[in-house]
Amino acid sequence: TVTGTVARSTAQVEVTTNIDGKSSPYVLRKYQPGSTNWSYVVSANYQNLVPGENSYVFTAIGKDGVRSDATTLVLTYDKPAEPADLSAPKVVSFNGGSSSETTEDAVKVDGTVGKGIVKMYVDDFLLTKYVANSGVWSYYARTTYGNLKDGVNEYSVYGLDVDGNKTKITKFTITKKTPEVMPAPASAPPPAEPAVQSTPTQPAPAPEPTSSGPRPPL
Repeated sequence: TVTGTVARSTAQVEVTTNIDGKSSPYVLRKYQPGSTNWSYVVSANYQNLVPGENSYVFTAIGKDGVRSDATTLVLTYDKPAEPADLSAPKVVSFNGGSSSETTEDAVKVDGTVGKGIVKMYVDDFLLTKYVANSGVWSYYARTTYGNLKDGVNEYSVYGLDVDGNKTKITKFTITKKTPEVMPAPASAPPPAEPAVQSTPTQPAPAPEPTSSGPRPPL
């Protein structure tokens, strides 16, 4: 509320606003002629106060219409920032997909967060590549980082606004499975050697017949 004084001979008090380059005169309705005091309310709700510089020119008008010298008032309005969205961050994908189960040694987790969040943390680890107020975040789990092990891995993600207020916490898991090793195919037995054909044995020649009669004399 802006207050001021005028001469008792004043019949009207006029204020001319200059907002966004537009001049608009307005007569104070609640001012009583002959009163030496006046007041004027400026408010964003009345649309006579906007972020930035606002100019107001006050003039007293007598009963005969004579106008006084003008008095100019300049107000600079810094619109307060909208409160940050402190709802829980969301997890959108794991390596671009919906499944949190993997056999890989590295997983990229992508997610979103509400407006006004300037820092993001996973397990109290600051995500240094997160851009303040961007609304999107990423986290890398790798076996080489020590934050991805065989089995079920649990994580907690949250954000902070400029005043240090903390969002609700979102918990998520990544299950790392050991790749199945396929057994090597059994080797085929070596081909059997062909059977050796044996050569039939020739029968021994029959002995020559001998004479059964008396041997001739020598």
